[in-house]
Amino acid sequence: MPAFMKYDRVTSAQFKISKKKSVGLWNQNSLLATYPGALGGKIGWTSAAGATYVGMAERGGHTLVVTLLHCPALTEINPAKQLLNWGFKVDGKVSPVGTLVGPQPPATPSPAPSRTAAAARPATRDQAAGSGPSVLAAVGFSAMALVAAGLGFAYSRRGRGGGRRPNPFGS
Repeated sequence: MPAFMKYDRVTSAQFKISKKKSVGLWNQNSLLATYPGALGGKIGWTSAAGATYVGMAERGGHTLVVTLLHCPALTEINPAKQLLNWGFKVDGKVSPVGTLVGPQPPATPSPAPSRTAAAARPATRDQAAGSGPSVLAAVGFSAMALVAAGLGFAYSRRGRGGGRRPNPFGS
């Protein structure tokens, strides 16, 4: 996406906060400044994957993408450079293991089946078990309604000790 790539290549930017104050941000992807043909990338960290990096570079009309997971923190760029160097070095010398496919078009909703067609079709596992999303939502709302009714009943019983019952609305 050209708009994404435009911003992914930015190495620094100043954001004006007020007439007298601005804040500077710097891209931490040092591959942009140190690797010939670097196009962009993203450094990240998650508890499941640890330090991560996805980066891209282009040489001789070929674009390579490198993805790293479980890196020691702050070491992502050097292994990314090594992988990119290897990829460009062996270009045309190794057999691909597959091909990339383009984006798939969004799924179009199928027309609703007739009642007879739906009745003839066997139930899915979720339908048979009664655990589809709509069933779970209905159970959740029913439970909330029961709790609210129980609280309302308990509140109304509390005021029946003889005499006038308190009005919960204040009048």
